[in-house]
Amino acid sequence: MTVRIEGQRAMNRSFARLPREIRKRIILDLKKSADEIKDFAEIAAPKSDPIAGATHVKDSIKVTGIRRIRRQGVVNLFIAVTAGETKEDQDAALRSEFGRKPGGRSKGGGTTLHKGHDPQPFMFPAYWAVREKVRRRVSRSVTRAARAVAELGSKR
Repeated sequence: MTVRIEGQRAMNRSFARLPREIRKRIILDLKKSADEIKDFAEIAAPKSDPIAGATHVKDSIKVTGIRRIRRQGVVNLFIAVTAGETKEDQDAALRSEFGRKPGGRSKGGGTTLHKGHDPQPFMFPAYWAVREKVRRRVSRSVTRAARAVAELGSKR
């Protein structure tokens, strides 16, 4: 299903002319929301086995910077909460989140067996715990921005 907004280009131009303070407020609300998700994920993240040499998954949870992606004239803001700085840490975080079935794999002619483990989700529960709060916060920011755009348009 495709939804077309009449006057979308004019609206996007108006949003582009928003005062910096309003744009900054939207970005700050996005960052605050991402930080809340990160905090919940750190609490729920399982501890890795230090004997195996793996880092603690909870220590690798980070909030990435805001990215602006322009597609078809529309600017989208993205912020991500990630777990794992290296490929090995990312794999460990995925195995913790989704679990691992028992088995083995051949490595240099030998077989490495592992007993597997049940999922210990930490990222999805963190997101779901604050999801509505995040939506309300960002929605309020965008509503404020829309009001500011309307005020700018009425002054012209």
